[in-house]
Amino acid sequence: MQISVLGQGYVGLSLSIAAANAGINVIGYDYDKEITSKLSNAITHVPGISETDLRNLLKTNAYFPTSNFNDVQDSEILVIAVPTPLGKDRKPDLSNIIEVSTKIAENFNSNALIVNESTSYPGTLRNIIMPILENSLNGRFEYANGNGCL
Repeated sequence: MQISVLGQGYVGLSLSIAAANAGINVIGYDYDKEITSKLSNAITHVPGISETDLRNLLKTNAYFPTSNFNDVQDSEILVIAVPTPLGKDRKPDLSNIIEVSTKIAENFNSNALIVNESTSYPGTLRNIIMPILENSLNGRFEYANGNGCL
């Protein structure tokens, strides 16, 4: 099984490392090449992530950081874990969720379960992410148990 975690910040990197330690192959995608370059060299920016642990996961190919979205193409699960900072109105800024959802819709060709782990309000998956996928995937989008999946 291969999982791609989209966003390698505090939530995404922690999830990536936990899944890789559990024996799952993890692609850690982040649009920021500086972050993925440092991660590729076992340099972490997240407290609690051991550089020794990261180095071991890199050596065994259990974890692969990348800024190339094409690397996630064979994943069976896509986990959205992008930042959602609060705006001046104290509501989450969903622009990163919209951007990565659009990237999935435009570039992803395989069947996959999509999970949103980004901090946002209830209904984000149903009202923001799913319409982007439905509109761009030309009938390739299916619902599973009330949630969307490719």
